[in-house]
Amino acid sequence: MHTTTIRQLNQLNRDFYQQTSQSFHQSRQYFWEGWDRLKPYLLSATKQTPPATVVDMGCGSGRFADFIAETLPTKNWQYLGLDMSQALLTLATETHPEPAINFESFDLVTFLQGESPVAIPPATVLSCFGVTHHIPSQQLRSVLLSKLSQLLQPDGIICISFWQFMDEQRYQDKVVPATSVGISPTELEPHDYILDWQRGSTAYRYCHYWDEAEISDCVTTSGLTVLDDFRADSKSGQANRYLVLQKQL
Repeated sequence: MHTTTIRQLNQLNRDFYQQTSQSFHQSRQYFWEGWDRLKPYLLSATKQTPPATVVDMGCGSGRFADFIAETLPTKNWQYLGLDMSQALLTLATETHPEPAINFESFDLVTFLQGESPVAIPPATVLSCFGVTHHIPSQQLRSVLLSKLSQLLQPDGIICISFWQFMDEQRYQDKVVPATSVGISPTELEPHDYILDWQRGSTAYRYCHYWDEAEISDCVTTSGLTVLDDFRADSKSGQANRYLVLQKQL
């Protein structure tokens, strides 16, 4: 994929979250069901590392910070939420005044391209939910887990999800032609889609559907050990594929 197209798709998503921040935030006032299965791994990873550091990529308005506070109420921990949407970060900051919870502007796509203006502390837990489908180009997706593993403490874990949106008819119905956002279909790669928000306003986002082979290849090249692999969320219980990963010791 051309660098220009990567930049266009990333900007499309940046504009999408700026435009839909309020409705996006209002539609996500609950913990994901899949997070419950993560609790034993969170407790295990943080029990020997005071203070534990949780780095949340694609934090949105900070829901996972609330989940961490509920899951680790007696632990000494600090949380850093990272997101490219300034509108969502503003909401997150306003609703999380605790000194142990902080938020920073961060663009995962530019990070994968080698730019990282934010100083990220070594993570005990690195979470990445609802963001992997926004990474344009197979080249950048292929290095995702390898790059994230570099941010881990030696005994740290990665909790990551892959949105399986094309398995559900309601999201298939939201697919629009790439020309709707001024991009030629020939510039996109297999399993790349443009989705309409369809929640009271016209807003488009770029999403990539990770299939089983792509996820497997990314894990294999990362050198990480898979601690858990499951699907959860939505009425189907299949909306997201979760992986819990750890550095090979």
